[in-house]
Amino acid sequence: MTDPQIIREIAEGNQRAFTELYNMYRAEFIGYLRKSFRGGDEVIIDLYQDACVALYENIIKGRLTVEQLSHASLKTYLFCIGRNKLVDMYRSREFKQRRDFIENIDYIHDTLPWQEEEPNQREL
Repeated sequence: MTDPQIIREIAEGNQRAFTELYNMYRAEFIGYLRKSFRGGDEVIIDLYQDACVALYENIIKGRLTVEQLSHASLKTYLFCIGRNKLVDMYRSREFKQRRDFIENIDYIHDTLPWQEEEPNQREL
């Protein structure tokens, strides 16, 4: 299916067209975001799903039409949404707090005097 066909089909409520779009770019999108984000595939898959939902909503609400897509492909549009969602995630307060927490745990772990010997076991 071509990009214009996919947009028309999704706008008409065809779920198979959306499923085709979702499956068409999933692996490539994950590879694309792996280059920018090292936080794990679960987060990248969530970002992909969020980007697909945003794309779907834009088509259903008439914000993205065949005429508007004349300057870019659906792939470009979808990947741009994903990149923007990644930037939003980096900016989010929750992400910053989690990152700071992990950095503090790493620092504490590195500065504690760890024993290499097994602790004494008490006899019963």
